[in-house]
Amino acid sequence: MVRNTINKLLKTIENLVRNTINKLLKTIEKNEGQIYNLLTWIFGLLALGLVGVYGSKAFFEDISVVGTSFVMEELPLPFFPWFYAKPITWFSFFAFCWVVFGLETHRKHFLRLKPPFPKMLFGLIALIAFGSGYEVLWNFAIWIALMSIAGYEGLLHPDLLANIFNVPRAVNLVFATKLVFLVFGVSVYLLYFLARIYGNFKDENAELRK
Repeated sequence: MVRNTINKLLKTIENLVRNTINKLLKTIEKNEGQIYNLLTWIFGLLALGLVGVYGSKAFFEDISVVGTSFVMEELPLPFFPWFYAKPITWFSFFAFCWVVFGLETHRKHFLRLKPPFPKMLFGLIALIAFGSGYEVLWNFAIWIALMSIAGYEGLLHPDLLANIFNVPRAVNLVFATKLVFLVFGVSVYLLYFLARIYGNFKDENAELRK
């Protein structure tokens, strides 16, 4: 009897959880556009806030190496102090999410583009992906080379290594690598996004014009 009561209770809880999840999913699906728009604003403001704070810090403290202010601190996640990252890392996450949710928010605008603009846009983004992909490999190559030299001299500090070759000002390699990798990641996602929405471009575009 006790076992039957427990089974009934567990079944009731299971149904309650299932119904709650279904209602939540339906609500999310119904308000998908508003949710994407809200997330776009949230992540955009977070990324902009980091640029404002650490860009100002670099300006007022007269830091000579570009990007150092974004690298030399570790910011914990609110309410999760054991999970932390550099400001440039958080900026990369926030900026990527801003682009992703921003694209989903304005998806219909892309669907309204008439040929040949979709193909031209795809080609341009592919070019950016190609260039940024090369820069990622280049930055890692310099980084590894400088780490080898610094390690041999006993002065190894990866966060302080900078690219001084053929640039107007020295650029921190952690900053540069993560920033370029952000551009590469965003461009790859853009290619996926464009391929996904233009895979059935004619059908969806015709539907929008009805």
